[in-house]
Amino acid sequence: MACLLHLPITGALHRFEPLGVDEAVLLSTEILEVSDEEARAETSRSYAWRVATLVHMYDQLNVASQTPTRQMGGYLTLLQCWIYEYFPSVHQGVTDDGYAETTPCASRWLPTKAYMKGIKGAPYRARLDALMIMDVSWLPYTEHRAVRGFELISCYQGQLGWGHVVVYVKPKRVVRQFGYIQTIPPPPVTGSLSYEDIDDRWMHFGDHLAPAGEICVVPDQVACEGCEAIAERLDRVLNLRMVTLGTKLHEIMEDCLRISRGDASDGSLRARCRQHID
Repeated sequence: MACLLHLPITGALHRFEPLGVDEAVLLSTEILEVSDEEARAETSRSYAWRVATLVHMYDQLNVASQTPTRQMGGYLTLLQCWIYEYFPSVHQGVTDDGYAETTPCASRWLPTKAYMKGIKGAPYRARLDALMIMDVSWLPYTEHRAVRGFELISCYQGQLGWGHVVVYVKPKRVVRQFGYIQTIPPPPVTGSLSYEDIDDRWMHFGDHLAPAGEICVVPDQVACEGCEAIAERLDRVLNLRMVTLGTKLHEIMEDCLRISRGDASDGSLRARCRQHID
């Protein structure tokens, strides 16, 4: 959300009816009997609009995943831009005229009306089904980090709210796109907190980050990208059955693939120190 839209993530979760500042100040002074200065100080707060956008998109994707659903709401251009960033081979005919490196990533995609009318679901579904691992951009925002750096609050895990809508956010499912080591995500959780508890946890996000030992920063980005490239090629060879299953060569290649993806369970990566988030 930061790279695609450049919306703020820090601030209060939004769950109020839209009011102009002057109207809010007037209501505060009349109903709460506070001074004009106090009211204006309280109403000039900022909201995490990026979170509101994310919550709404999650909620709509949940609805869209149900069998009877035929359409979904929300800012679908955002979903399109996300697909374009991750799956470059899926889209065609989309231009990036006028895009600048300092603008949101979503600005690079400027589809014309004629192109939008020609989009059909079946061809896109077929292309997505045919994707190989080398067709996916696992680090789509690396080049944009100089403009929008990674924020630690992005490692927040728990529940997010927008009005009455509550969704779960689990950063460990998508940490690979940030240059982190992907681990097996935890099982789904059930139950919901009160709106007040959700707000409180978000405002004190530092106490609710993904565990330090489970999200690791790879100190050398070049080495990380090199391992990604090696893993992709090894995976391709194994998927194409170019090496006979059960042979020593196949076993060695599987070991190399596991190591290149950061699995140090056999001790082979101990010499490569990893920096943990505190």
